[in-house]
This record gives sequence, structure tokens and C-alpha cells, in this order.
Amino acid sequence: MSGLAKYSYRHKRACVIIAGMKHSRGDRAKLLWLLAVATVLFALSLSGSFEELTSPHLLSWHVLLRKAYSIGAFAVVAFLLARLQNAVTAAAAFRIGWTIALYSAAIEVGQAIVGSHEGLRWNLADTMMGFVGGLIGGYAHAGWSRVVARKLGQIGKIDRVVHPMEHQD
Repeated sequence: MSGLAKYSYRHKRACVIIAGMKHSRGDRAKLLWLLAVATVLFALSLSGSFEELTSPHLLSWHVLLRKAYSIGAFAVVAFLLARLQNAVTAAAAFRIGWTIALYSAAIEVGQAIVGSHEGLRWNLADTMMGFVGGLIGGYAHAGWSRVVARKLGQIGKIDRVVHPMEHQD
């Protein structure tokens, strides 16, 4: 078994953690980081005062600034999710993108509940910002994984990187 395959196998448990299978302390730490960051960002997105602090309406381009912040925040959550799942393929990054779009849609629902009335077009646009941020984070993790594998001298030892869920022993 190549070193990269061992790396994938070692992180295989992280992507089935919710299914109740055994997992390591490192996998639990990754899950806790993901949940903590996602929860904090969710709570901040519901706070109107945080929005005003980070992108004051005095700036003529405050909406663009807020959208850039949201894409960056979604990319961070996506990177953490991809790291938890060891998502290293383009297809996995695409799935991460749609997962983050669902997270973004949940934020839109939460904002509607607390009184934000942006309208359906803006809700859809914000959900797509989640998808874009999810793709960025998913692809960033895939690239980071390849850099790590290259540094460990393992990138040329297998033909393709296998998603941990596809890896069979």
C-alpha cells in the first residue's frame, strides 16, 4: 500500500463519523472545529449589529464587501468539512460546494425568522455565494492535500487520489 493510500485510510474514519463508526481523537477534534466555526458564523450571520460593524451602510459598496466576507466564511467552513472528510477529488469538492449551499440556505431561513426581509432573489444569490465559497474551500483542501502528499514524496505512487468512502481494504 502506498503512503498516500495509507494517508487516505487513516482519515477514512473521519468521513463516516456520523454513522457511528469508531473514530480517532484527531477526527473528533476536526469535527469539533467544524461545528464550532459553523455555529459561530451562523450566529454572527443572524446578528444585524455584526453586519453593520463589518460593512457599514455609509460605504457605497457595503453589499459587495458583505458578499466577499460571506464567500470567505463559507470557504473556511468548506475547507474544514473537506478536511474532516479528506475530500481530495474534484467531485468531492463539488459535493462540498452543494453542502455549503445548503448551510447557506439554512442561514437564509434563520435570517428570515429573525426578521430579515431581503427577498427571494437575494436569498438565492446568498445561497449561491455559499456554493461558490464551498467550491473554493473544497478545491483549496484538494490542492493543500496534494502539496502535503508531494512534500511527503507520495504523489507519484498512485494513479489517482481516491475519496476515503471509495477506498476498500
